[in-house]
Amino acid sequence: MRYKRWLTQRIHELESNANIIETKQGIVEYQIRGNAPFLLFFHPGNGGYDQSFLNNHLLEAGFGCISFSRPGYLRTPLSTGKTFAEQADVAAALLEQLNIPTVAVHGASMGGAAAIQFAARHPERTTALLLTSAISTIYPYVFPFWARFMTGSDFGSWLSLLLLKKFPQVVLKEALKLSSTYSKAEVQQEIEKTIDQSEKLDFFYKMTHSTTPAKLRKAGIFNDLKQCDHIKKVPLPLHKITCPTLIVHGDSDGDVTFSHAEYSKQQIANSELLTLKDAYHLVWLSDWAPKMNQAQIEFLQKYHIEQ
Repeated sequence: MRYKRWLTQRIHELESNANIIETKQGIVEYQIRGNAPFLLFFHPGNGGYDQSFLNNHLLEAGFGCISFSRPGYLRTPLSTGKTFAEQADVAAALLEQLNIPTVAVHGASMGGAAAIQFAARHPERTTALLLTSAISTIYPYVFPFWARFMTGSDFGSWLSLLLLKKFPQVVLKEALKLSSTYSKAEVQQEIEKTIDQSEKLDFFYKMTHSTTPAKLRKAGIFNDLKQCDHIKKVPLPLHKITCPTLIVHGDSDGDVTFSHAEYSKQQIANSELLTLKDAYHLVWLSDWAPKMNQAQIEFLQKYHIEQ
């Protein structure tokens, strides 16, 4: 009973906080927060438009955020655009429909691939690019049993929230094993640090919550993984990006390894790299997060002005 009530409420919440629009590329679910100048957000894998909170520091600095559910996630059909290039064109069609000529672009984690395609394919619309823990090259993903269980069904995703509330150290341990290069001692240290700091544990819960319910995101994540396989044959066009680019990455990222950031820096001519020492994949939880936030704000203030 509790599970069914939660699922009904969660779906209602998601549908109430976003809009649906028909573009020339197909149906897109999107949300706009704040006002121009706008940031266009390409969310991580297993996410949706509701992960726009990863840009809250930018909204507080005066930027607006356009966040859309990439194809296969929530209410954007997979048929709207399967490849990362098609997803970039979907975003451009959304901007055209909304009559927004230019944006800064932010790609986080798996969303980095589509953000890179957008900046390369639509330079006239892109004033600046942020890449955070972003995929940029071959991604040899790992999908362990616990992750498949938690993200493979609505019940599993609900259970993950309950476990996180009751036994946070268990969930954190599994997450850190997948998303960091930490030793066992360092994993334990990070668990204790996260549990001791309520704002970090709250953020981790919010991040986990934003991956639920699983079935509404399942088509998207499996498509993303399939598209990542194509990068082996056709590399992402980073060398075609001309806009100013800020790359932020933790050097202890065990999911999207630091080599992705180094590759982005090497391939994008007008780019700079901010390395977060000892930070794992969820850089927003690192001790360097305030430094990252300030760097991204200052970068957009310098390069992204309302057109």
